[in-house]
Amino acid sequence: MAHRWLIVLLLMLIACADTTGIEIDGAYVREPLPARNVAVGYFAALNHGATLRKLVAAHTDAAERVEIHTHEHDGDMMRMRRLEWLDLPPGERVALVPGGIHLMIFGVTRFATDRIEVVLVFDDGSEQRVPFAVRTLEE
Repeated sequence: MAHRWLIVLLLMLIACADTTGIEIDGAYVREPLPARNVAVGYFAALNHGATLRKLVAAHTDAAERVEIHTHEHDGDMMRMRRLEWLDLPPGERVALVPGGIHLMIFGVTRFATDRIEVVLVFDDGSEQRVPFAVRTLEE
């Protein structure tokens, strides 16, 4: 009888395991400015694998679309530029932070709760569902 419970437990752990090899932590979004429907998302990603991985897309039911962006200098101006993918080198932590790489969340349709789910899509087609805390502009 104990063996059956152990097997069931192991199967549940396998089903819930992160199969991407990418650990995501500190995920949050800033709520949109008043009368705007654009938000920004941040997190850190650690690639536990032995090979380069790429974050190639993201999506959420809370908005129309999500894009990966970075900031770059253009003379005296800082401009945002869309990235087609984000490299996640093996054994390295890549941080999406204010003023750097980030997720742009366009067409926000709901931030009625303190959390939204964002699905991160990787180069091998795998997906990882990540809860993002919703922070106010003051936080």
